[in-house]
Amino acid sequence: MSELIYRKTAYRKSSLLLGILLFLSISLPVHFLITLPMSSSISIKNGTYRISDFYYLILVVKSFWVGETNSIYTLESNLRSMSSFFGQEIKYAMPIGVSPTALLIWLPFSYVAIYSLSLANTAWVSFSLTVFSMSIIIGRRTLYSLNPYFSNLFLFVTSLFFLSFAFQACIYMGSMSVLASGIFILLILTLYSQGNTNPTLNFLLIFFYLIILSIKTTYLVIALILLLIFGYILEFILSSSIIIFLFILIDIFLGTGLIREWFEALSYYFLESMPEYYASSFNMTTFVTFRSAFSRFLGHLPTMIVSQLLLFAGCVGILFISATRHIIPFRSIGQRIFPVKVNEPFLSVFLFSIILLFFPYIVGSEDLLIIVCFLIVLLYSSNDNFKKHFFYIALMCAILLLNHNAMPLPKPIWLFWGIKTALFINLLLIFKNLGQPSAPSDRSFATSLIFPP
Repeated sequence: MSELIYRKTAYRKSSLLLGILLFLSISLPVHFLITLPMSSSISIKNGTYRISDFYYLILVVKSFWVGETNSIYTLESNLRSMSSFFGQEIKYAMPIGVSPTALLIWLPFSYVAIYSLSLANTAWVSFSLTVFSMSIIIGRRTLYSLNPYFSNLFLFVTSLFFLSFAFQACIYMGSMSVLASGIFILLILTLYSQGNTNPTLNFLLIFFYLIILSIKTTYLVIALILLLIFGYILEFILSSSIIIFLFILIDIFLGTGLIREWFEALSYYFLESMPEYYASSFNMTTFVTFRSAFSRFLGHLPTMIVSQLLLFAGCVGILFISATRHIIPFRSIGQRIFPVKVNEPFLSVFLFSIILLFFPYIVGSEDLLIIVCFLIVLLYSSNDNFKKHFFYIALMCAILLLNHNAMPLPKPIWLFWGIKTALFINLLLIFKNLGQPSAPSDRSFATSLIFPP
């Protein structure tokens, strides 16, 4: 046992050292190949401007920390931050969808931005790429221990994602999707069944991942539902309570009304149409959702209502099925109603599918999260029951989807929504032949506390 602990400690230390070396090695190429060309493309004309996602967000956060504004969510604070940067009056802004914890997560980067905005961008992009790369390395190691073929297949999938137009655009724009994809992969690997794990360390890792994913509301919701899907009930309760307490502390010490303004900002993403001063930041041809695909034919209001209803029904359905799998009084009901194939990996992929297909406003960069679904499928598959044709059809759909923004306009968004739907259907069909995984609740930190070995 002591030898096992020593090997795991050495593995974690080597992974940390590799991550530091990787960050240092890619920082220079990122600065010269990404940051400097992107910085030179920033422009302004007649009150409208062109700026990357990260530049916009870090300027708003920096203005808050240096005292230029007292909020990151109001239109006035956003316009003031942009006007201060460009040196002239700004008329348009972008709604801020990040949570209050972004103020803490981006604090080091905003401090660097005070002295050099380009260095802050380099640090952020390098950090995101490092986390993503390390998650791929750890994911491959885990898959290799299960099946070397799946490890090589995951590397092939990752390579196609990395070479896609969507991934390159995310790096160029400093999108949060790269970091989020890496953290979700690490979260799934932590939730996945593994023997001889330290339950306390697992809880700390889960909580750390949730703190980072709380930077954006969508990520946090997905992560919390994943905990419930895999039966980590106590981890869900503890993590949610701590994060809510952190939100309250931020609201008290950093600005009264910050939480209220955050909820007001989130409401914009569920409106029939964006206000004029925000409309220019949303191009319906750049992201593939039910609303962007069919609002042209059915109208904005009907597609918005249908999207919200299906999103709500899907999430409630997932939570109900999870309850029938992990809460003892409901288990007999679940065994009678739901087939054994509707298990944790199936529900996880289904969760990502309803979010990415029906969330009213979700930018195209979030489609990078699909790589997490491919990992889930490979983790729970075996050579005996793995249906390659479903997997490769889904992969071809992913290639088309991730490169659709490189195609000239006009383009049929409804067609790409159909491709995206086909992608998830084929991934879900793979589970038709998979066996029942061991119950994650039996290995969770909660169960370990209640029923110690």
